[in-house]
Amino acid sequence: MDSDNYNDSYFAVDSNRQNMISSNGRVNLLLYQQDRIIYTESSFRFRTLYEYSFVNCQEHCYNNLDIRDYAQGFFENMPYVSNDKYIISVAQRTTSRSITRDGGPTATSCEMSKHENDCLYIINTDDCTKSFRHCTRTFERILYVDDEKAITYYNGEYLIYSFDKWEITAEQPADEIKSSGSYTFESCGDYIFVFDDNYDKLLNTISIM
Repeated sequence: MDSDNYNDSYFAVDSNRQNMISSNGRVNLLLYQQDRIIYTESSFRFRTLYEYSFVNCQEHCYNNLDIRDYAQGFFENMPYVSNDKYIISVAQRTTSRSITRDGGPTATSCEMSKHENDCLYIINTDDCTKSFRHCTRTFERILYVDDEKAITYYNGEYLIYSFDKWEITAEQPADEIKSSGSYTFESCGDYIFVFDDNYDKLLNTISIM
């Protein structure tokens, strides 16, 4: 970017699904297209989005997003997808706030005991306004989202929601999830892989079709 205010940032993006693979830098990339990118400077300042044009090398700021009930913190690159219509990102409310090393507040936590709810925000890419949002119940975690469906874990089950109406369309038992366990969920292709953090073991494979 043609500015003294930016350090170099590097991104790897799945150009077919527009999913973030990895990043290195203080800019959070939300949308990548041939002629422009949309990004935030911090995952905790999601009210303000920036659009940078590669055509004229100019930046535009959108700082009036309609997020009145703004969740405490957005997961950095936590499951999101973007296409020609939407930027989809996940935020989290927690019941307590912790302090980071640099003294700033943070509100995202993987501990279920601190969980209040997850919020799915859908931003229109034309003018970067909030199109709509969906929030889960307490202790219901969003594991996967695309522009057709979302998959959550809640009370011993994996629930599949329709993207537009936020209605449960399918359920699947999650017998491998125990109350004292620690788990990682990784999506790849048409599946979500469930890993046990304590034993580094694959426990389940969930179809996202």
